[in-house]
Amino acid sequence: MCLLTGASGFIGGYLARRLADEGYRVRCLVRQSSDTSALEAIDVELARGDLTDANSLIAAAEGCRFVIHCGALVSDWATIEEIKRVNVVGTRNVLEAATAASAERFVHVSTTDVYGHPGR
Repeated sequence: MCLLTGASGFIGGYLARRLADEGYRVRCLVRQSSDTSALEAIDVELARGDLTDANSLIAAAEGCRFVIHCGALVSDWATIEEIKRVNVVGTRNVLEAATAASAERFVHVSTTDVYGHPGR
């Protein structure tokens, strides 16, 4: 089983479909407010949770051999505190959940947005 965060986003959504098509069992962490219609059309399991909720991540990661972390807050409108809470603390939460589940592999997917928009 593979836990995938960010599955309702652009890259995570494509990755969820590809993993399922390749025969992997995939559990997608999705927020309560996420549009999951595209995920419901493919053979994946949905786990409700949030990157900022460590307990939901521990529950979602249980039994997973692999964790792929694509989830992030990428927004020009969010405060720095919100971005840190999701992207820094949230990533730490995912790592800790992967460790608690004794996952064999952890893959962190990032974006060039971490560098901001120099020169703007």
